[in-house]
This record gives sequence, C-alpha cells and structure tokens, in this order.
Amino acid sequence: MIKRYLWSGTYRLLPLLITFYLIKLVGGWLTSLYQEPVSSVFSTLGYTRLSDLEIFLLSVLCTFLTILFTGLLVSNFIGRQLFRWIEIVILKIPVVKSVYSSINRLTAAIQNPDKAVFSEVVLIEFPSEGNQTLGFITHKDCSWISPQGVEWYSVFIPTSPNPSNGYVLMLPKDKIKATSIAPDEALSWIVSGGAIVPHGPRQ
Repeated sequence: MIKRYLWSGTYRLLPLLITFYLIKLVGGWLTSLYQEPVSSVFSTLGYTRLSDLEIFLLSVLCTFLTILFTGLLVSNFIGRQLFRWIEIVILKIPVVKSVYSSINRLTAAIQNPDKAVFSEVVLIEFPSEGNQTLGFITHKDCSWISPQGVEWYSVFIPTSPNPSNGYVLMLPKDKIKATSIAPDEALSWIVSGGAIVPHGPRQ
C-alpha cells in the first residue's frame, strides 16, 4: 500500500518539479543576463540595492521589450535589411554558421505551421525489421540520394523521454506508413515512454 502511494505521489509531483526547475533555470539565465546592466542603470538613478526578485522581474520586462522592439524593427524594410546584413556576417563564421542556420530553419518552420516539418506523424520499421515506431516527416524531397527516381523521405525519430534528441533516417516512400495521429499525441507517447496512448482512428 505504501509503495503504491509513493509511486502515485511521484507521478503527480514529477511534472510539477520539472516545470518549476525549468522556470528556475530560465529565470536564473535571464537574471544573469540582465543583472549587470539593470543594476548599473538603477544605481545611476539612486537605487543602489535591488532584491533578486526585482532583478528577475526587470529581466523579464527587458526580455519582453527586446522581443517587442525586434518585432517592430523587422516589420519594416530598414529593419529587415539590417537583420539581413547581420545574417550575412554570421553566415561567414564557420561554426556559428551551422548552428544559426539550423535554429533559423527550425524557427521558420514554427512560424509557418502550414509548412511545419513536424506536422506529419508516420509509422516506420525501426531500429530493425519487424519493430515499429512513430516518426515525423521532415522533408519529402530527397531525390539527391536516389537518381533512379525512387521517392525518398527524411524522417526524424525522437528518443524517449527527451524528444529533442533522436535519429534522422532517409527512407523510400513505400517503407513509410501514414497515420492520423496528431503531433502532440505522438510527442506525449514518446515522452511518456509509451504509457500515454494516442487517441483517435488510425490509417
């Protein structure tokens, strides 16, 4: 009986603890990012001592204003041209180029849901024949790998319980089975280790 209560309490508390940990992690990063400039500005105004809570709230406000200002800036021609020049400089740096390009493509996919790369859930044989798992189609044109005309797709296979890691496979179209599973349900199934079963009809 006690063992059952312990497991029930663990399953209930674990999501809350992880959520609070991530909030604390992001909050600590924001505080460290803005602590020096915020403290300097307020010290010139006569406020020499700020509490950690005040610095955190001011850091959140500064982040919000920075994002808002950036959105306003890129909404006009001059702002877009300025960011284009910055991108040109970044793309000339060898290591930074790869990281920036990957993140830029990911944010572009999120910004345009109609073209999102993780919107189609499929069923494939992995890691060996006879085993099956869920994956996400990331690209439908891999003709560069098959000049014979066979259609090849790129499929991302997330790992459990951390779906940010995974494997990228290139498979022929006839080896991929379409499903009607929603992307969020597939991610829940992956994160939970298969404990949360997707609902709805399957193709």
